[in-house]
Amino acid sequence: MKFSILVAVVLLALAQGSLAQDAALPDFQAITQQLEEMRTRLTQQLSSSGGDMASQAEQIQRQLATLGTQLQEKIATLTTQMQEHMTPMTESVQAQVQPLLAEMQKQMAAMWTKITEQRKAIEN
Repeated sequence: MKFSILVAVVLLALAQGSLAQDAALPDFQAITQQLEEMRTRLTQQLSSSGGDMASQAEQIQRQLATLGTQLQEKIATLTTQMQEHMTPMTESVQAQVQPLLAEMQKQMAAMWTKITEQRKAIEN
């Protein structure tokens, strides 16, 4: 698209330069014909580049769709692998923490009993 605009500017500059040489007797039919030719060329270039841009957009869209699918597959694989590693770790931590929690609960119960007994002794 930018290339087409650049071509149009160059063609206008060339037309301006050629018109400046014939400034003595301007031929309006020649000017009209040159402008018509430039318009035709620009229309052709824009239509051909527009088709190229559309095909490029479709190609990019296909590539992004493929990458999205690949990314989803990799994320699913990674999630499965993480779950396979985390499950044994979680079970191991639970196995280690359960006895500690049970022991802590026993100690808290013993402390509560001791505090209750001491309070009763103080009240009597």
